[in-house]
Amino acid sequence: MWDGLGFFGFSDTKLPRLKGKEVTWFTPLLSWKNTPLAIIGFFVASYIILKEADKLGLIKSQTIDL
Repeated sequence: MWDGLGFFGFSDTKLPRLKGKEVTWFTPLLSWKNTPLAIIGFFVASYIILKEADKLGLIKSQTIDL
């Protein structure tokens, strides 16, 4: 019976943790399953940040006439 905990899944990426290997922030990037997704996410986030950075310092005004 499965109790709903994510630790008891079928992912083989958790096996080194069972052997005592320390987990760091860099650990997901060492997996070939997570690396393409991480790279795509990095480029998407960088693109959004660069596009929005151009708008910094602009004064926007809005008037509402009734």
